[in-house]
Amino acid sequence: MGMAKVIKFNNQTPLKFGHHKVKKKKKKIDLEEYGQLNLFEEGEEARVIKLGRQESPFEEALLLDENENETAREAYLKAIESNDCLPDAYCNLGILESKMGDTAKAIKYLTLCLKEESSHFEAHYNLANIYFEAENYELAKMHYEVSIELKPNFSFSYYNLGLVLAITNNTKEAIDVLNKYKNFANFEEKINADELIQKLKKSLKQ
Repeated sequence: MGMAKVIKFNNQTPLKFGHHKVKKKKKKIDLEEYGQLNLFEEGEEARVIKLGRQESPFEEALLLDENENETAREAYLKAIESNDCLPDAYCNLGILESKMGDTAKAIKYLTLCLKEESSHFEAHYNLANIYFEAENYELAKMHYEVSIELKPNFSFSYYNLGLVLAITNNTKEAIDVLNKYKNFANFEEKINADELIQKLKKSLKQ
């Protein structure tokens, strides 16, 4: 694949923002799922008995994952077997595989996530990160752009896309995207973005 001239950042490319995990999502409230049983018979007044709530397979996996428990991977696989939050389980499992250095499996699980839910924001964003790391900038760019369409106020997508555009010598586009990023960034992040934008502007004059 032909690649444009790469812009140098004093021999160091700015760090991109990393993976974004799926958190527990809101579900339709179901009394039995939340450990509450409606026990009544015809002619009797309805009663609610509270029981201890049990976590779903995906929620158990997520809890293990957030506590960096090494069994999280197996727990996500169990969630997948149970068909529980299938897209989200595939996505977070893909992130784990990426962190463990298995890029092929990471791409596999994130792709399976998109097969289940083509508009899954986290899957597009994390795939973009993986392709970025693999220096497949064309696919990284595509997935960052999709993630922005799906979640326009998520700042990290703009910044990482700006880096991809800068690396592939699409400097003016990179500056435009980084300026958009600044609309969602905090004070310190804006300073870093401004420094990068100034470097890119200088490269245009060279």
